[in-house]
Amino acid sequence: MSDCYLVLLRENPRLWEALAPVEALGYRRALAPVQKVGPPASWAALDAALARLMTYHGILFTSQEGVRGLTERARALGVDWARYPGWVAVAGPATQRAAEAAGFRVAVTATESFGQAGLVAALGNRTVVGQRLLWPTGNLSAPKLVEALSAAGAAVDRVEVYRNLPRPWPSEARGWLRDGQVAGVVYTAGSSARYLWDQLDAAEREALRQALHFSMGPETSVVLRQLGIEPAAEARPSTVAALAAAVIECLAAVGEGM
Repeated sequence: MSDCYLVLLRENPRLWEALAPVEALGYRRALAPVQKVGPPASWAALDAALARLMTYHGILFTSQEGVRGLTERARALGVDWARYPGWVAVAGPATQRAAEAAGFRVAVTATESFGQAGLVAALGNRTVVGQRLLWPTGNLSAPKLVEALSAAGAAVDRVEVYRNLPRPWPSEARGWLRDGQVAGVVYTAGSSARYLWDQLDAAEREALRQALHFSMGPETSVVLRQLGIEPAAEARPSTVAALAAAVIECLAAVGEGM
C-alpha cells in the first residue's frame, strides 16, 4: 500500500467502514479530527424549551447531534420526551434513525437533500401557520430554516443543544500534508473545512489545494468554494453511502488515468 492518505476530518464509523474499498486502490484511510462536539454555552434556553416541550406543535431535527443533545438534557432533567404528542421532521435517514431510536415518531424525512433547505422542501404543503416549532441545533447552524418557516407563518424556537468547536489538527496529519502525502480530504460539514483552513499556514494551504476534496453536499461545497477549493466530487444525495461512492469512483478514475 502507498503512503497516500485519504483524510477524514470528523469521526463517523459508518463512513469509515464505507470507505474501506479505497485501500484496495492504494490509499490509506486516516482519521485526523479537526473539530469536536461540546455542550451549549448555556443550558438556559434548552431547559426553558424542555419545560414547555409538550406545547410545541412540531420538532425539527437536522442532525444526530441535535437529537442527542435534546434527549440527554431531557433525561438529566427528568423530562419524558416519549410522551411528546406533536409531529417530528428530520433531515435525512441517519437523523431519522437517531430520532426513532430515541423514541420519537418521525412524520417527515427529507430524502432528496438533507440540509435545512431539504427539510423545508420535505415539509412541502404541511400547514405550519400559527404553529410553534422547536429546532434543537448547534451553534453554527445558519438561520435558513427559521427564515423559511417564519415566512410560512410558524414561530420557530432555535435552541442551541450542542456546539461545534475547533480542535488542533494532529501534527502527524500536518506532516503528511507538507510531504505531499494527502491525496484526498473528506468533508462532512462546512465547519470542518473552515476549522482546517484556519489552522494552516500559507504553505500548508497551498499543499491542501493539491489534494482532491470530497463534499457531503451542496452546503459543504459552498464553504469549500468560499475558501477557493473546488470539490472533486459531491455526494448526491447527501448520505454517507453516496459520499463514499463518490469518493471511491473518483479515486478509481484517478488510478485508471495514471
